[in-house]
Amino acid sequence: MRIFLLFSILIMAVACSKESANPELAGTWRLLEVKDKSTGQTITYPAGSNGFILLHIKADGSFSGNTLKNTLDSGTYTLPETGKVNFGTFAMTKIAENELGTAFLTVLMSCNLQSLYPCAPSGYSISGKRLEIRSALRYDMMLVRN
Repeated sequence: MRIFLLFSILIMAVACSKESANPELAGTWRLLEVKDKSTGQTITYPAGSNGFILLHIKADGSFSGNTLKNTLDSGTYTLPETGKVNFGTFAMTKIAENELGTAFLTVLMSCNLQSLYPCAPSGYSISGKRLEIRSALRYDMMLVRN
């Protein structure tokens, strides 16, 4: 009986410690644009850009990616509830960004930039091959499955 009770407690602890994964969110996403909510401006790739801004989201709660100038690695994220995401810390090279790269990184750092604890998560929705991430701060972004 004690073994059964301990086993049940262990199973519940493991189940409750992880947010539910969303396999639909996992994959490689290419940034299309960023919307500046404070100005209504849509920020897109500068003329003559080579390459794309990519976000590689894994089902295990990790992510990596790149801007046009920097590489992101060892990122983490959680899904605190349905349709919500919190991007955690990540490692990044340190090359000055253009406007689009800065806005993209601001969305990823939204939780860390807030003065609230716990931070307000970003909302996300997937429609077909498009992923929209709505941050609690200034920018929202639209990506497409690559």
